[in-house]
Amino acid sequence: MKKLIKQLEKRYPGIHIFEVEKDRFKISAEHEFFTKNGYEALNYWCENYTHYQLGVHNEFQAFVEAHNCWLEWQNPGVIKCIEE
Repeated sequence: MKKLIKQLEKRYPGIHIFEVEKDRFKISAEHEFFTKNGYEALNYWCENYTHYQLGVHNEFQAFVEAHNCWLEWQNPGVIKCIEE
């Protein structure tokens, strides 16, 4: 998980990661951070179904899944990243 966290922090400046455990951590959706194309990476209320899936930008989702993890909303301000 530490390797993924370092890569996320490098790729997505402004990401706020907290409550790191062995197989999971939380990401704040209240601290905006953006994809390379300038889209918000997380937006619980987003209705743009072209670029987002359940409030998660497709680029961010693919990056996390490429590291054998998945995302699950805890509430509109926090999403959990969990190792498979």
